[in-house]
Amino acid sequence: MADFEITPLSKFSLGEGENVNKTLDITGPLNSNTIATVTMVIKNNLGVVVTTDYGLGTSHASGIITFGIKGYAAGTGFTILFTVVCNENAPDGSTAITYKFELGFDVTDTDYVLTAATAEEIYSYALTTLNHTKITLGISLSTHTDDALLIHLINNVTTHIETYCSRRFASTVYTGERYDGNSCDKIFLRQYPIISVSALTLNNQTVSEATDYDDYDGYWIEPVVKGIKLTGCLYRVDKWDIGWQNIKISYTAGFATIPSDLDMACQLVIRSLYNLYINSGGKKSESIGTYGYTYEDLSPAVREEISKVLNNYIPMNYY
Repeated sequence: MADFEITPLSKFSLGEGENVNKTLDITGPLNSNTIATVTMVIKNNLGVVVTTDYGLGTSHASGIITFGIKGYAAGTGFTILFTVVCNENAPDGSTAITYKFELGFDVTDTDYVLTAATAEEIYSYALTTLNHTKITLGISLSTHTDDALLIHLINNVTTHIETYCSRRFASTVYTGERYDGNSCDKIFLRQYPIISVSALTLNNQTVSEATDYDDYDGYWIEPVVKGIKLTGCLYRVDKWDIGWQNIKISYTAGFATIPSDLDMACQLVIRSLYNLYINSGGKKSESIGTYGYTYEDLSPAVREEISKVLNNYIPMNYY
């Protein structure tokens, strides 16, 4: 692999129990290259990998890496190692260009002080907002006592719903995804609705979006066929040549604004879990990390109501 080592002289700190989203701008080092994958590994000061405890995942778009860090436990000398693999190859023509970046952070044992700015720490792809959640719970927008708990719930319920539906809902850029050609006129992408396609190759040959109905070689994005809108579909009259991973696509998919029913479904789960938490008897736990209620703890009626909404967003098979 062609590796280029870049170590920014950047270090930050966060409080124990604090969750933060950070961005790393690598547009300069990338030059004209584009990101295929990003891998984040976190090590403590002894070199032990602690990604599961301290990491909240990554996303990327246009050379900007967004990553989440949680203050799992106090400590110093944590190192974040990013490995960025590009879609382009090195001069040898066969190995992918790879960059490596390194950041550092410490976790202080000072309790995290919540402010109104806490909403910025919610996942960028969260299905609801802190303000929406407070309104649903009847909490004043100027009250921040339970912000950490609410953010914890928003992020975790978002993750649960995404896992249940096998998709991400917020508009996101996906680069260099591979698909098998199926000898059919349709392929369905992993993420949808499809907003745009920036690049597509079939058997290493560029395929362009169709411009008119006589363009059999081009593809149509989510067309209406026999009265049915093929959501998440790329339709090609000339069919997609059969092959293993012979289709490569970079595209943008998702909702610019989260649909209101998904937002409300997320809030309903949060409200139920929040009520379970505050009515569990005894003093509230002082550590969000010990919060133990799950989706399965919801009443059957609430689960049924949520499932009715979510089942409309599960990928369909049109074949």
